[in-house]
Amino acid sequence: GEVLSRRRFVALGASDLVLAALVLHVTDIGVQERGLLALLALAEDGQRVPLLGVDGPLGGVAEALGPYQEEELDEDTDPMALKRKVIVRSALAAVSLHLPTRLSARGGVAAALAAMRTHAAALEVQRPASAVLRRIAAVGAGHKLPSSSGAAVRGDIAARGGAEVVAEAMRAHGASSSDLQESCCGILGLVAASGLTIRSDLVALGANELVVRALQQHHTVVELQVVVFSTLHSLGLELPESQAQIVEVGALPLVLQTLRASADDERVQVAGFILLQQLAAREDCAAVRAQLVELGGLEVALDALLQ
Repeated sequence: GEVLSRRRFVALGASDLVLAALVLHVTDIGVQERGLLALLALAEDGQRVPLLGVDGPLGGVAEALGPYQEEELDEDTDPMALKRKVIVRSALAAVSLHLPTRLSARGGVAAALAAMRTHAAALEVQRPASAVLRRIAAVGAGHKLPSSSGAAVRGDIAARGGAEVVAEAMRAHGASSSDLQESCCGILGLVAASGLTIRSDLVALGANELVVRALQQHHTVVELQVVVFSTLHSLGLELPESQAQIVEVGALPLVLQTLRASADDERVQVAGFILLQQLAAREDCAAVRAQLVELGGLEVALDALLQ
């Protein structure tokens, strides 16, 4: 079917051909838009079923594991069955990294950033380019398997000025596209988690304000709510000055407003309260705690507990 066809395309090197076209025709806006959309189409099922053709280097793995990937892991599962399911999940996680890792190794980061720089005014290029860059940046993130390649990719994005490119895209097109804001916030969050020095650079770049503004512009988009909370948390990790800046740019009332509006979404609630805990937990944050109380934070927390 359609998914198998995508895997065959990847196995035949379609992603390499698309990347080559993007590099050769960087000034052609049509080629950039269609090429970036093609990469996203190839990676469409990459979060769950590995993008590998049956004749590829890991051919047959996806087909063999496919029937098991939807099984739930619960406490009542037979120990041997549980062990099998854990192995299956681990294998799926490992091979699902294949295409983004390949894109990175073949120049995907450089191609996506070149497209964004060359066509800064074109939203039709910025959206797919930022989505591709986010997919590449997410290599290894969220997986329990070690991924030194993922850390290297995120470091490469930072070293190539990726944060500055993403920030410019958010300033130019943020109000027009929640999809672009979600991708760009996701990239900033992934890069921020790479290290303290990089986080400091992002804060100096104005990342906190840009991320808060993204949610102000598209406050009803649930997926963006989750990404914004997670990104702000990453930007504030072990960096008190960043946490203080997050408060200064108006995050507290926005977070509480969002928690009220999305009271039924567990992902939003968890991400939001984790962020609030980070911002208010330090001993020198009495003013932040007082502001939360004044804004009705205790009522929001009690309502969440009673859900």
